[in-house]
Amino acid sequence: MLKSIAPPRTFRPTTAQVEAYRRVLAAQADIDRIEPIVRGYQRATLARGQWRVAQEWVDDGHPCHVIEQPVHAWMMSDADHAEYLRQCRAAQLAAGLPDLGDRCPLLVAQDDLRCARRDLVGALRPITGIDWQTALVAGPRRADEYADAAMRLMRAAVR
Repeated sequence: MLKSIAPPRTFRPTTAQVEAYRRVLAAQADIDRIEPIVRGYQRATLARGQWRVAQEWVDDGHPCHVIEQPVHAWMMSDADHAEYLRQCRAAQLAAGLPDLGDRCPLLVAQDDLRCARRDLVGALRPITGIDWQTALVAGPRRADEYADAAMRLMRAAVR
């Protein structure tokens, strides 16, 4: 884990750095708002559908169990998965979430957060000397730790 970054007493973030920080906060707020809605209708759709793991994913001798968690939806047959997605999209629109075509609002929000965190790290490059690509060289977990440290730096400086 990266050590905490204590901002110098003279650190005054630029407008671009503050905007990048606020975009991260807004993106996280979107996830916090959207995730319970999406997970709720995904679980409800799975409970109603009672879809089973497709035969191609079942080991010999193991029963074909009902899929209960959205993270396992990929194991459905193509036809079942298409129906699951159709029902999820209907629930998405009924919940008042934006129409994103065939894209999941939660996945879009998570990608927005990743991009905002990347932009924050980039905005702080003049101070840290590290950009997102450099942070990724150490691996995704380290890059996330670096973005977390960037958030702590900005949180201390923006009050």
